[in-house]
Amino acid sequence: FKQKTAYEIKECAWSSDVCSSDLVGFFRPDFPTDKGDWHDYLRAYDALLAPYRDRAGLRVLEIGVKKGGSLVMWQEYFRADAIIYGIDINPDVPTFRRDAGLKVLVMDSTDAVVVEAALRGLRFDVIIDDGLHHRQAQLQTFLNLRQFLTDTGVYAIEDGFDVDTSDYSRLGYETTMVADPSGQHLLVLYPPGSIATRLTGEKQASFALSAHP
Repeated sequence: FKQKTAYEIKECAWSSDVCSSDLVGFFRPDFPTDKGDWHDYLRAYDALLAPYRDRAGLRVLEIGVKKGGSLVMWQEYFRADAIIYGIDINPDVPTFRRDAGLKVLVMDSTDAVVVEAALRGLRFDVIIDDGLHHRQAQLQTFLNLRQFLTDTGVYAIEDGFDVDTSDYSRLGYETTMVADPSGQHLLVLYPPGSIATRLTGEKQASFALSAHP
């Protein structure tokens, strides 16, 4: 079947008219995500992550698992050989033990010692922080995880309230803030070699796109 965008995959949870029944089986209402209803992040992600969709052996890490909806969505969005990792501090989140392409680690992403021990030897092309939505927690999580981001990868932080982009730009990352209808922001961090699509502008409904040279 035709590969769907992240926005279309999210809609599969609610309307079988939007996409094929194959996708409905992968993304069910009991695995919800707020990325495309309360927030409108999926339109940004469709553009931002387009250069990674056909990359072989892709590794994605998302902080914040909750009911697992985002992990399942990323599994459908990227190639079949992608491995999607999730981190959550809550031991009751779904762990998808029967699915080799989904791996959930129960730990605190702000604990540098724990993160280093759990992720040693791994590298991720895409890291998304949808965990604790506090500025200091988001910054500490980034400081703990940036060593695991590939040189060509991209790092996104959801639900920013009082974000100071200088926290990240002083470390050598190109930053873009995308405004969301919820009043929060999606902060995108590009290492110098990132192949992710550059998003520019503050308004989610009309952000401009520029391909990486």
